[in-house]
Amino acid sequence: MILGVGSVADRSVPELIEYAIAAENRGFGSIWLADHYCFRELFVCMTAVGMSTERLVIASGAANPYTRHPAVYAMSLATLREVI
Repeated sequence: MILGVGSVADRSVPELIEYAIAAENRGFGSIWLADHYCFRELFVCMTAVGMSTERLVIASGAANPYTRHPAVYAMSLATLREVI
């Protein structure tokens, strides 16, 4: 069984990256990030973690469909596709 860690983006992006790298170095297989309107943007944080780690699977918890229109999801994911 490969375990993962989770986090809301309630810390700065550099701190979140440091957390993800520490999890990867300790053998965790994934990091799950939650979408919450009071914290940092989900997809930006997922991209930052992905560009800073080598093996972690990066996943989102349920993203909030009430505060984020489906068109915004589509634009976010299309933009991220260009980054990675």
